Amino acid sequence: MGKDSNIWFVIRLYAEVVIWLGALVWLASSSADFSAHAALCPFKSLGWSFCPGCGLGRSIILLFHGEFAESLSMHWLGLPVILVFIWRIVTLLKKNRQILRHLKPFKSIKINKP
Repeated sequence: MGKDSNIWFVIRLYAEVVIWLGALVWLASSSADFSAHAALCPFKSLGWSFCPGCGLGRSIILLFHGEFAESLSMHWLGLPVILVFIWRIVTLLKKNRQILRHLKPFKSIKINKP
């Protein structure tokens, strides 16, 4: 394995962590003024009146802004979703650390290429 393949291996290993962290940072930095937000709900676009996920993003944004009662009234799954995101990030970091620790002895082995 060359240097380039090692870099891509580490990028693939941490891609999901970066995506989840990016989602949390994006939601935490979003404005709590929802008049400027556009609805991205495919169910609303199709004209359906019920969507089980509508309000979830706004609920998470309100939680990050410390408005717990409003968050709960927007969607009751806001806090559990944040906890699942954090749990997933922590478990991925632990798993990736173990993988990299086990691969460390193999980095010192040099392969002669013809």
